[in-house]
Amino acid sequence: MNKIYLIGRVVRDVEYVQTKTEKKMVNNCLAIDQGKNAEGNKQTMFVDITLFDKTAEIFKLYVEKGDKVVVNGELRIRDFTREDGSKGRSVNVLVRDLELIESKKDKDNPPF
Repeated sequence: MNKIYLIGRVVRDVEYVQTKTEKKMVNNCLAIDQGKNAEGNKQTMFVDITLFDKTAEIFKLYVEKGDKVVVNGELRIRDFTREDGSKGRSVNVLVRDLELIESKKDKDNPPF
């Protein structure tokens, strides 16, 4: 079974595109807090996410840059060769479900 849950903040403005097969798709990135290292510096991991169809539409409608979300999906790892011949690896999460847990608007404008 391949299932992953992540909590992080949306890094970029949300835009979706249509694929060649007319599917709606969103590519974005989550900034995930990793605590502090031995020197006391904040550490952040960045994970690329991809959403399709209804999930992409919901993401576009309700999520903005800076919002904190929980995503549930499949981990995708792809090896590739760059133009210069060097090898690379990309890690991506294909999101199946998501939940908005903190809006940046709410954080910037507390009710009290």
